Amino acid sequence: MPAHPKLPEEIWTDARTRWESDPREGYAWLVADMALHVTGAAVRKKAKKEGWRKKVARSGCCGCCRNHEPVKKSSVDRECIPHSEILDRLARALEIVEDCAAALRETMLPGNHR
Repeated sequence: MPAHPKLPEEIWTDARTRWESDPREGYAWLVADMALHVTGAAVRKKAKKEGWRKKVARSGCCGCCRNHEPVKKSSVDRECIPHSEILDRLARALEIVEDCAAALRETMLPGNHR
């Protein structure tokens, strides 16, 4: 099994500076942007060990429309989905889960063995 790749300390320093000065969350974007030869998990581990902290504050929203409050999930931030739409999607998802749970209950009733 090959050894895990190691990055020179100056690359780690550059990565930290870049990550701390960028509002994006996570580490995958950093790995991709810098073409690092380590995984996002390896960067996360290093960041946690060294106590990396973001130095940029996120403003009211992601900058698209300024029409909604920030939502912590980065995938929602990127899509700029207003809270009302998030709540509508959640309500629809809960209805689907409720229907699925009811169907599952029916199959689990005594005498409905398959």
